[in-house]
Amino acid sequence: MRVFTDSDIAATLREFGREALIWRQLWHPNLLPFFGIYYLDKRLCLVSPWMEAGNILAYLQTSQRPVIETERLSLMFDVAQGLRYLHGNNVVHGDLKAANILVTPSGRACIADFGLASIVDTITVRFKQSTTTVNGGTVRYQSPELIHGERRNFASDVYAYACTCYEILVEKVPFYEVINEAAVIFKVLSGIRPSCPPQCAQSLALRELWQIFKQCWEESTANRPLVGEIVQRLQGDPIFAQTTRVQMADWDETFTSKFRHHIQPKHASMTLEHFIPSSSDEPGIPNRLKPTEEISGIIVKRKYETEDRAQEKRIKVV
Repeated sequence: MRVFTDSDIAATLREFGREALIWRQLWHPNLLPFFGIYYLDKRLCLVSPWMEAGNILAYLQTSQRPVIETERLSLMFDVAQGLRYLHGNNVVHGDLKAANILVTPSGRACIADFGLASIVDTITVRFKQSTTTVNGGTVRYQSPELIHGERRNFASDVYAYACTCYEILVEKVPFYEVINEAAVIFKVLSGIRPSCPPQCAQSLALRELWQIFKQCWEESTANRPLVGEIVQRLQGDPIFAQTTRVQMADWDETFTSKFRHHIQPKHASMTLEHFIPSSSDEPGIPNRLKPTEEISGIIVKRKYETEDRAQEKRIKVV
């Protein structure tokens, strides 16, 4: 569960409401489900399943046994499938990295914090003046165009995907040998990319994968593959295909809908119609938003309702 305090809410409620509405309508085995929004003791909370294994880097580093190559490749494939789903719904993640990839009890990778990570990073920059973020993302995973101040896009997600896979492979952040973030920016803008790790020399699958990484790291966005193309190439590789597995269910929509119903109707509701633009072509907004959406638990106008009334409340997207 992620929590925002009153001071944060005042600055980010507009974005928060829109992004929460988007997240709620996304559903894929390789995305972290959104259970609901909860307002308690002046704290705004985003509720999702608890992942005991933590993020993917913690999962790899704390495993009771060595995580073999095929398992790492399978995790990379999971991330690619989740990202393909997001891009298929016109959603740009914007901050893809190992810290935002969680691992389910069955060992499946799930993308988290999409669409919301930029809000948190904005807060970080405002109050801490951190140099670890540029344009709402993390420097070590950012493509050259983002460093130059351009908007996040599908191609920048693909660049970050390769950086994330690098981290899954070596269990270190890109450019781990460089401490200063400014030096990382200089390297990226100079065309330098993470070095091929020694284990690639011993594995045909990793050598094939590294060629994909190099294309994802191309300077020109036009030269980077689409994430759908990456998934197809991975599926078509006989060696890599051996790593894929049958997806196991860690949760289902029935449980999720019951959980939403349980936590939301007893609390105040929020009208989002003033915070959602009537139309927008900007990346990151799914083109299949439902004409109406039910959201309870966020406060803009404090209209405390009975449970029955709250269940009937409809939020009109105009």
